[in-house]
Amino acid sequence: FVDTGITQAITLQQANSKVLFIGNISCDTGRNNQLTAGRIRLHRSGATNDSDRTYGGNDKNVGGYVGGANTHNRFMAQFTMTGFDTEIGTNAAGTTLTYKFQCRCEDSGDSPDFRINSNSEISFITLMEIAV
Repeated sequence: FVDTGITQAITLQQANSKVLFIGNISCDTGRNNQLTAGRIRLHRSGATNDSDRTYGGNDKNVGGYVGGANTHNRFMAQFTMTGFDTEIGTNAAGTTLTYKFQCRCEDSGDSPDFRINSNSEISFITLMEIAV
């Protein structure tokens, strides 16, 4: 997986807060007029007493998926992820959490590519702190 550039950070104002995330990513895949597929995931880093967290999973069988059987067109998709991040551990006020969309092509031959925001589409991540 590689970063897409769709990233948003939030600095917690209160200790032990939770985060509500809403994200949308517009993307397409292609490889020399052949079938290709790609995956999207939302990754979080920066939480105290907690490892990095990936929403959508780490392996190729989970997360948002774009692909199909037509061998001569790009596959276009738009994914929305909404969630309440309850696994961020015990954080002090002032802790900065960073959320970012990551993607990967499933096929390696014939120069696959994964485009973000093609055709003037818009991707975003919105974060909201929820005090406990």
